[in-house]
Amino acid sequence: MLRREIPVTAVLACLAAFAGTRPAYAGNEMMVERCSGDVYISSAYNDRFPPAGGIYLKRSGEAFTPWSPPMPVAGHTFIRWWCHSTTGNWLDPGTWRIDGVNAHVDCDYDSCSLGTGATRFYTFDVNGWTAERSRCGDPATAAISARLGPQRLLLIECRPY
Repeated sequence: MLRREIPVTAVLACLAAFAGTRPAYAGNEMMVERCSGDVYISSAYNDRFPPAGGIYLKRSGEAFTPWSPPMPVAGHTFIRWWCHSTTGNWLDPGTWRIDGVNAHVDCDYDSCSLGTGATRFYTFDVNGWTAERSRCGDPATAAISARLGPQRLLLIECRPY
């Protein structure tokens, strides 16, 4: 007869990992995003930083944070959120956006050659906060809840009417 022993510490670690969590409501969409720092979720997609209202999530090491209270999203499915992770790493991809590219081509009767050109960039970084966006797939989304987790995890739950 095979017998397998499970250390008590492993069982306690699993229980501790799920302490303070609540299951997502059955059938609700769960968006999985990544941010290495704190997160601010705007109540309106077009809000500038810092948003007047919304959800602020403070990262606490590698532990899960509690779920935020539901926040109405005013009948839209695009969610604007800000990641506070660009302090000291402002050259990271995603921080910069291309605003335009211009190229000049010189041609004569026999050939063409590439002349001067320029690329314009702008930053989405505001005092170390980078603008991001997510989208709830269900147009019936009325509110969202969010929480942070280990390994840069950000969970956003889309709640219908």
